[in-house]
Amino acid sequence: MKRKYYLIDTENVGDRWFDLLQKIEKKDQVITFYTENHSKRLKEYLLTQVHNPRILWLECATGNNALDYQLIGVLAYLIAKHPKASFCIYSNDKDYWNTVDFWQSRGIDVRQKGFEEVSKKKEKKKKEKEKGKEKQRGQEQKQGKGKQGERQKAGKDRQASQRKAGKDRLAGQQKAGKDRLAGQQKAGKDRLAGQQKAAKDRLTGQQKSGTDRHVDQKARGKAQSSMQGILSTPSKMSLQMPRRGKLTEEQYVREIAKSVPLSDLGSWYQTLTAILGQEAGRNWYLKIKDDAGLRDSLSRYYMRDVHLRGVNLVAAVLNLHDLDVSRAEEAYKIIQSHSRKNLKAMREDFDKQFGKKPPQKYFKVLRPIIRVIKGKGFQ
Repeated sequence: MKRKYYLIDTENVGDRWFDLLQKIEKKDQVITFYTENHSKRLKEYLLTQVHNPRILWLECATGNNALDYQLIGVLAYLIAKHPKASFCIYSNDKDYWNTVDFWQSRGIDVRQKGFEEVSKKKEKKKKEKEKGKEKQRGQEQKQGKGKQGERQKAGKDRQASQRKAGKDRLAGQQKAGKDRLAGQQKAGKDRLAGQQKAAKDRLTGQQKSGTDRHVDQKARGKAQSSMQGILSTPSKMSLQMPRRGKLTEEQYVREIAKSVPLSDLGSWYQTLTAILGQEAGRNWYLKIKDDAGLRDSLSRYYMRDVHLRGVNLVAAVLNLHDLDVSRAEEAYKIIQSHSRKNLKAMREDFDKQFGKKPPQKYFKVLRPIIRVIKGKGFQ
């Protein structure tokens, strides 16, 4: 059976595709296209499914039809690489029809699936319901003469109800006007107080930022000194990183920033949770994702050399687990010598290089970051 690729246009279908994983085969691949304007539910779903190998998350640029063009580009790439596979675009956007016809005319199995607002069964039930109402109206017309007195009474009651509703509405409008005026006056006072407080905080923040910048530069100098072995002699890796307990969460975040690009937030989430734990890692991920200033500050630590970045990330994980940091380059070379899917051969090389007895944990502690190192964003 051929593999199927599902390309999700989240700008169009929103969150209605979440149950797709329960319907497709294990070997099928879901590729989700989203932008920074995604819904809160999609953000929560991404956090729970970020480690799922069956879903590939692709954040797209915003703009008029920008996501559509990027989806079509990825579709063309997949067709060129897997021409015998099956492809399905999840979207109600009619602009994809020409693309689907183009590839179908060339023998490629491409189709588009949308989400209908009303099914045929619902339409049929609606017609039957209307028919029943017409029949009921006919019966009521036959019995209309006997109910004329009831209608007259109902008319009087309706007029009385309308008069009372008018009085209540007028009283409500008057009360709403008073409440609105009081609210505007209070909002004005609060806004003035807020502006005064913001001015004081801004002045205090400027004074504090100067002090913090001096302290941060001093701390950064110490961290860079601790990694001097990696930066100066990558072939001998004489790494002098402090042992576990001497690095704070902030210092580990800076070590990750040296290796993982800020453009690849999915790899950031995986690395943070692997090093700091699920709760602390998730909190740092949300903090970094929502704070552009923090991302800009962390990006200054990024090292351009791929080899140095890989060894640095491995060294940080080994340091966390009290393993020999000076062997970080050996471990990184083993990871690079195998594909991401060939974990069995990779583990065998770790056993040969580091030994089985006493039990070695090098492969076990490094496994959570193998996908990051072998990912496209890291290269």
